[in-house]
Amino acid sequence: MTSDIVKNLKVKGFRHGNSEYSGGYRVKKEETLIEAVENYRSDHVRFLQRDEENMRAMLESSYDDTQVRDAASARLKSVVGRQADYLKKGLKVIGLEVNASSRALMDLWNYSAYRVRTIKLKESVPVPNKFD
Repeated sequence: MTSDIVKNLKVKGFRHGNSEYSGGYRVKKEETLIEAVENYRSDHVRFLQRDEENMRAMLESSYDDTQVRDAASARLKSVVGRQADYLKKGLKVIGLEVNASSRALMDLWNYSAYRVRTIKLKESVPVPNKFD
């Protein structure tokens, strides 16, 4: 039953986050769903690392501007929190963009309206145990 429903859906993108931040990923044209998930995770790790580097650089260069320093410090605290959240929980997908017929979407809704299912994907992208 599930395979009949899933074969009629094409995932176009993912959204992740919570009330404090969100992000997403668009599936590339020739990318498989497994490749998309791996690339999504890898891109997110790189984004968090770059964000931390940028905030640290801003802090170093803004030693005489209290407002910029305070803003960069707050942003750095947020980045470190998101890194810790990622290391503890991974990416929490909160939405999918799919391409499907209305019939396929209704079948999915009828099948899964009262179900929540979590799956663990095999890690193929190295996940850092810290962000340095």
